[in-house]
Amino acid sequence: MAAWILLLPILAATLHAVWNALVKTSGDRLVTLGFVALINVLIGLAILPFVDPPNQASWTFIAISLAFKYAYYAFVFFAYRVGDLSLVYPLARGFAPLAVTVGAAIFAHEYLSLPSLAGVMIACLGISSLAIGGLGKLHGSLPIWLAIGSGLTVAIYTVCDGLGVRVADSTLGFIAWIYVLEVPVVLAILWLRRRGLAHAIAAHWRYGSLAGVLSAVAYGLVLIAALYVPLSIVSALRETSVIIAALIGTVVLGERPWKDRVAASTFVAGGVALMTVYR
Repeated sequence: MAAWILLLPILAATLHAVWNALVKTSGDRLVTLGFVALINVLIGLAILPFVDPPNQASWTFIAISLAFKYAYYAFVFFAYRVGDLSLVYPLARGFAPLAVTVGAAIFAHEYLSLPSLAGVMIACLGISSLAIGGLGKLHGSLPIWLAIGSGLTVAIYTVCDGLGVRVADSTLGFIAWIYVLEVPVVLAILWLRRRGLAHAIAAHWRYGSLAGVLSAVAYGLVLIAALYVPLSIVSALRETSVIIAALIGTVVLGERPWKDRVAASTFVAGGVALMTVYR
C-alpha cells in the first residue's frame, strides 16, 4: 500500500471540517445542510451517465448504508434538541472508529496490529475528550445515549460503504448512487423548512453550495481510500475532522477554551502517528 493513500482520508477530514465550519457559521444551518445533500444528489446525477453501475453484490450494502444514514440524521436531529453540539458531536465521532474497528474485524476480517489498534484508541480518546466540557451541563444521560447511537450509525454505514465499494467493480458508479440516494434527505429538509424557503435559499445558496461540493469530494476520497486501507484506520483518520474543526473554531472563530483543543489535537496526532507507522 502506497503511503500517499493515507493522505486521502486526512484530506477528506480537512474538507469535512471546513464544510462543517461553513454550516456552523451559516445563518440557517438547516437550509445549508439541505444544500449539502442537494449538491451530493446533483453531483451523483452528473456522474451517472458516464459510469458503469455497481455490481449487484454491492446493492445490499448500499441499501443498508442508506438506511443507517437516514437513521443517523434522525439521531443527530434529536441529539441536538436535548444536548449541546460541543458534547454530542465529539462523542459521536469519537465512538465511531472504535465501532468500525469491531465491525471491520467481524465482517471484513481486518485485524490491526496492537500498535495500530492503540493508535485508533488514542485518536478516539482525543476526539471524545472535546466533549468533557459539556458533561457538566447535562441534566440526564439521554444526550450521551443519542450521541452513541449516532456514532453507531456512522460506524455501520462506514463499514457498509467500505465493503460495498470493494465489490462494486465501479467505484464511481457506487459513489454516484450513494450520492443520488440522498434525495429523501433533501425532501425532508425542504418540508421542515417550507416556510420562508425562497428567502432562505437566496440568502444561503453560496455557503450551502460550497459546503456541498466540499462534502461530496470529502466522502468520495474516503470511499476511494477504503479500497486500499483498513476501514478502522480510514474511519479514525476521517474523524480527525473533529479536531481540525475545533482548531478552526479556535484560530478563525476565536472560540475558547483553546488549551483543551490543543491537548486533544496532541492525542489525536499521536494516535495517527501510530496508525500510519504500524499499519
